[in-house]
Amino acid sequence: MLLEMNKTQIEMRAIIALENVLTRSQYINPEVAKNDKTPSWDGNIFVYDQPGTKKKDLLGKIDIQVKGHYNTDDFSEKITYPVNICDLKNYLNDSGAIYFVVYLQDFDNHKIYYRPLLRYDLTCLLKEIKDQKSKSIELLEFPTDELEIRDIFTNFIRNRSLQGTVDHKFLSMEDVEKANLSIESFNFFYSGPGLKQCSPIEYTLNHPTYIYIKPFDFEVYLPVDKATFTRAIQTFSKDIKVNGELIYTEYDVLHTKVKSILRFGKNVEIDFSLNKIHFKDTGFLSDRIKDLGFFIAILENQDVSIGELSFLKNEVNV
Repeated sequence: MLLEMNKTQIEMRAIIALENVLTRSQYINPEVAKNDKTPSWDGNIFVYDQPGTKKKDLLGKIDIQVKGHYNTDDFSEKITYPVNICDLKNYLNDSGAIYFVVYLQDFDNHKIYYRPLLRYDLTCLLKEIKDQKSKSIELLEFPTDELEIRDIFTNFIRNRSLQGTVDHKFLSMEDVEKANLSIESFNFFYSGPGLKQCSPIEYTLNHPTYIYIKPFDFEVYLPVDKATFTRAIQTFSKDIKVNGELIYTEYDVLHTKVKSILRFGKNVEIDFSLNKIHFKDTGFLSDRIKDLGFFIAILENQDVSIGELSFLKNEVNV
């Protein structure tokens, strides 16, 4: 039988659960007070770029708030939770914070959720409020992988430095278009050891991403969106030949969360996860003729090369 916990137990067990995860990393040193009465914050997370806690290796300090919530329902991948408007304003004035909510079913079973609240997030949230004392925010399940956890904190610090000043006039691409602001480039940024284990593209497909614009003649980056990508296309400049004859000078790799697909020309796609090759039959007639010839060459196991590498059909099905 489950025993209901009192408020003090809930808050303390929530902090213990979070500390238990964070202290497994050699790059993170959490300092969270139990029964803390400090307004808006419960402590800090110190992030280092080398194992250990030497001052010379300190990457940055992040303010955090930790809430415990007794909940006997099944855990979900994300939750919504009300945050006091005064807290949101305090976070905005102090360059942001990470908000944690720990759902506890009993003394041993729990799930940690988190929401990075940088100046862009806070400005957008506060812009939506009217006459209310709290604002519900969405929080995602906190990962358990050590490198992914550290990436959350290192990217928070990186984006915090980029969002030193958030212009209320430019909170979306619609705002930018209305102002006729001349844009030099679109950008997104990542840092952290976990990126050695996966590509930045894979990271963007599994994590919300801040999109920045850089206006012409200004050395600043303005955050205009926070998006979760469902697909990304990577273009590689390589000569693709059939029997020594040049057919293409580049090809694309279409990435999704679950697979990557090679695309040649406009019509030929190879999905190695399904061992399947597909011909789309789109575009101009000249494109379809060239792509169909390449498609047939693969099916007939002709001498197909990508750069210096030979391409083997390897039982790819139509």
